[in-house]
Amino acid sequence: MEQDNGNMQLVKKSSIVRTFWNKIPMPRVVFQRRFDGMLEFYRNFSEYENGFGAKDGEFWLGLKYIQELAAQGATEVRLDMSKAGDTEAYETFQDFSLTGTSYTLNIGSRTGSTGIADHGLQYHNGYLFTTFDRDRDSRIGGNCAVDRHGAWWYGECGYVNLNGYYCTPGTVCNVALAERGSSARLVKRKWWRNVIYPENM
Repeated sequence: MEQDNGNMQLVKKSSIVRTFWNKIPMPRVVFQRRFDGMLEFYRNFSEYENGFGAKDGEFWLGLKYIQELAAQGATEVRLDMSKAGDTEAYETFQDFSLTGTSYTLNIGSRTGSTGIADHGLQYHNGYLFTTFDRDRDSRIGGNCAVDRHGAWWYGECGYVNLNGYYCTPGTVCNVALAERGSSARLVKRKWWRNVIYPENM
């Protein structure tokens, strides 16, 4: 990894991914950000592996790059969310990593939180990443990515779906989802992001 004018160059197999980072309170890399629903997150496995979007807008960094970053050393993951009315919430976990070509989610115990339900990201620990074209959840019959209109570390299917259908707070999205034949749990957040803190950056 090389730092270049406030950007970080993440190099893997001759590919360079540029993302932004911040030294306050420690180096961090945002690997997912959503705030207006303008970017479609219902995408295939290849797109989730390689990343999509733009760093100045909504984006997903890419599973293979998130995996490489987390492999640099002890890494913490933090999920930040904001609801309508600017109510903010977050949760953090130590020992974050993704393993194997299925990008299995590994997190340690929750080290900090506010405004998060009991069944947050912890439920998804140990599950493989599932997309509509690569069903790796533990559910028998059906695909959680299709059912939840997203892509995530689904079990059966889970409590967190931050890559799911974006529903702007204050609007009604159930009709649109019903027309798509989806029973997705709506994500009614103003914005959210996922941040990792690699120790050796």
